[in-house]
Amino acid sequence: MLTTLPEATLLGESYGTMARSAFPELKELCLDDLDSFERWEAIEGNHRGYIIFPRLEKLEIHSCSVLTAFPEAQPGGDCGMARSAFPELKILSLKDLENFESSDAVDGSQREDTMFSQLQELYIEGCGKMKISSGQQKVSPKLAVLHTEGSKEEMFLLVARHMTSLTNLKLQSSGETETTLSAADHSLKLVVDVMVKWNHNDFPLKDMELRGFKSGGGAELCAHFVQLQNLDFTRCDALVHWPEKEFQSLVSLRRLIISYCEKLIGYAPQAPAAEPSTTPEPSSELLPRLESLWIYGCPSMVEVFKHPASLREMAIHDCTKLMSIYSRRLQQERSASSILQGLSPVYSEVSSSSANARTEHFLFPCLEEIIIRRCGSLTGVLYHPPSLVRLYINDCKTLSSLPNGPQAYSSLQRLFITKCPSLKRLPTCLQQRLSSLEWKRLDARFQADGIPPFDEEIGNEEYDEEIGNEEVDDDVVEIEPGVAQ
Repeated sequence: MLTTLPEATLLGESYGTMARSAFPELKELCLDDLDSFERWEAIEGNHRGYIIFPRLEKLEIHSCSVLTAFPEAQPGGDCGMARSAFPELKILSLKDLENFESSDAVDGSQREDTMFSQLQELYIEGCGKMKISSGQQKVSPKLAVLHTEGSKEEMFLLVARHMTSLTNLKLQSSGETETTLSAADHSLKLVVDVMVKWNHNDFPLKDMELRGFKSGGGAELCAHFVQLQNLDFTRCDALVHWPEKEFQSLVSLRRLIISYCEKLIGYAPQAPAAEPSTTPEPSSELLPRLESLWIYGCPSMVEVFKHPASLREMAIHDCTKLMSIYSRRLQQERSASSILQGLSPVYSEVSSSSANARTEHFLFPCLEEIIIRRCGSLTGVLYHPPSLVRLYINDCKTLSSLPNGPQAYSSLQRLFITKCPSLKRLPTCLQQRLSSLEWKRLDARFQADGIPPFDEEIGNEEYDEEIGNEEVDDDVVEIEPGVAQ
């Protein structure tokens, strides 16, 4: 039963007055599942000196229930400021430390401007009593990866202090109350006030994940990071309508994941126009570089937002009220311009003899993959672009029609359609392509020569393998410290 680390020995004067270390050459330290570990040395912070890990670069402390703090910091640094016990630390992971009260390794007026001068990655989970930093103190001027949970107030302040260095950010909101929401709004205002004083290109954040946001703030925060490439909303009840205003600024976004946002409906209601227009109003394209869209477990969602032309892959799972995988706005626009008529192919036939003219008007010219699973209100898919290479549809009980356009399946190579009892037959154009596909799995009634009979257990395994089993886990997705990009 480990309660302390071994007794430390004095180091040379180059490490400061009375600096002590039991592991002066150690670069990585993991303390895991040590319920009795409570002190960094049998005797700490007295006349015998101060604990230091002079070369430690990676520190993981997990499930040490009685540990309350880091080693006491060493006084006597530059300008009289205290020195951190971890001067070379680059990666810090703290998890399930129920009594860990503060990450401040420096006390009171002796505190430096930063806690860890070299820290690049910080991971915090299940440390409910901990305050990450105090006042205007930074965790580190080099902090690039921050994955933390807690009150939005503190998390927003952390972001404000590190927005010019962060490249990867994950925030898990917890313990929201009326009081904390008011404080969070104030913190968000501080973040915005700081950001407007900078050029938005000075914020290098590329990856952002927001979890458990029950009230606003998440979409407003991400809108200011114009270099953002990957964005993930998980269990965010605050997301009710598509944040069009915030999406306008995300001109670099490549991948968007929305999972288990149970209150998400779709577009916000619009005031009715005095007279309906027969011509679609021009509008700027949202997310003009978006390539990947994944939506999971949004049972209230009735419509997706209008896809940009750049989209390459789209996956929609467990959206039980969704009736179309394309936005109603898009369909209204196409109807108004006489492009979309019932189940007709969605392109503009400028000239029946001009293939080039028709190709120019194809929607979603880059879309290569569509995955639809357990969408119980989906009755039909109106359109497939000629670029489509992979089509997977599973367990959509009401799906009764697929497009039958002359080029809808011209590039298709991989096909999976199972457990769709309302789909009585495949479109003629698709039937003609079956023999030339690289891979296919179909319900028995669609079988033809050379198609293996569908077995549900095997088929579901093949489905997961085929799409890379990328479905979002219901639990928190963990990223191993030191591997985040």
